[in-house]
Amino acid sequence: MIEPGRAPPPTSLADGRTVVAAEVVSLDAALSFDAALGRASVEATLVLLAEDASVAFDLRQPVASARLDGAPVPAASMGHTDLGGGTGAQMRVLDLGSRGPHRLELAYELGTPDVEDPLPVRWAPGRVGFDVWCSDLYPGRYLEQWLPVSLCQDRFALRLSVAVTGAGSRHSLLSNGQVSTPADHRWEIAWPANATCLSALVVLAPDDELRRAELLGPSGVRVEVSAESILSDAPVALAERVAGWLDANQTAYGAYHHGDRFIAHAWASARGMEYDGATTGSVGSLEHEVFHSWFGRGVKPASANDGWIDEAFTTWSTSDHEEAPRLAAMPLGLDEEPVVLCPASPWSRFTPREAYRMGYRVFADLAARSSVDAVQEAMAQMYRERAGGFLSTAELEVELGERLGVDLGPTWDRYVRGLPHTPEQARR
Repeated sequence: MIEPGRAPPPTSLADGRTVVAAEVVSLDAALSFDAALGRASVEATLVLLAEDASVAFDLRQPVASARLDGAPVPAASMGHTDLGGGTGAQMRVLDLGSRGPHRLELAYELGTPDVEDPLPVRWAPGRVGFDVWCSDLYPGRYLEQWLPVSLCQDRFALRLSVAVTGAGSRHSLLSNGQVSTPADHRWEIAWPANATCLSALVVLAPDDELRRAELLGPSGVRVEVSAESILSDAPVALAERVAGWLDANQTAYGAYHHGDRFIAHAWASARGMEYDGATTGSVGSLEHEVFHSWFGRGVKPASANDGWIDEAFTTWSTSDHEEAPRLAAMPLGLDEEPVVLCPASPWSRFTPREAYRMGYRVFADLAARSSVDAVQEAMAQMYRERAGGFLSTAELEVELGERLGVDLGPTWDRYVRGLPHTPEQARR
């Protein structure tokens, strides 16, 4: 479900259809990995609500067969369509024929997603490796890489079954969902009904590629760490560091919102990604990703256009670069080139990379105009009020301006919305 006012406005296509974002009530999917043949397949069932007869959702896998309310649907009839979001942000448009709840069943082979910088399923004789590998840097890089979902502000109940056959060695499944194991190499995973397409961590790997540690941190959160065996960092040491960050963040910003455990999977990579109470990523990215359980996955972006907020504030709060010290207070003038952190189209589906650099400077400017403590306390108040909910760029601008007593308009026009500030610049 999408909260009122959070969805893109209805969009008219050249063929006369009006399209709205799909609202998913539930997604049930079975993922089958055949380690002997090196093949995987999915059967997925979506229950959809609709305010209009045509809805937009996404899946970056080729659909083999589809049924809508029990009747066959040509896969070609739900092709990707440009809704104005820019390169790579196209979504599948499905004509439902009527409003109300609908049941969409899809079947397909699970291959490399049709996205930028994908991570294929990793195969070896009798072995399989899978990571959802989500990213906010490119469109289509959330759960839609593998499963049919709507926009990131859509909440739904998510249930997965995962099975591995033909395995020559024992495998483990790591997830931030509630996991049960009804049989060897078979797992059932469930997330709450408020899951989104950026919530779910799922990692599948042979046991002999992993080292693990668990501990109960001082904040009462159980930390579960798995690390690729090729890493030199000890999982126990990583778990202790994660527990320390969790405790510090609770003290600074408020209660941890994701139950009583945090899941971290460290691997030999230069990147990191946050999920609800979880992360996969490099050792060096862990502090950043843990912080996202407060801003990014504790308070979620109200749309993909608002993803810059959590990257900017997290970078400002955790940066360890000499040229960009954490919790800096640095004025930002209006004489630099405009930067777009919040794209204009409601169908845009990525976080600009400038969120890490200019977004950091936007928060450093706020600290210079008030104080570091004032910025942290204002964000802590917003977290405590909105944990489990959403935050938009417009809402953040109003609330920070009121709480800090500063006029954010000119700076945010130039370095968040990318607009020229002076009349002379506007005429160029």
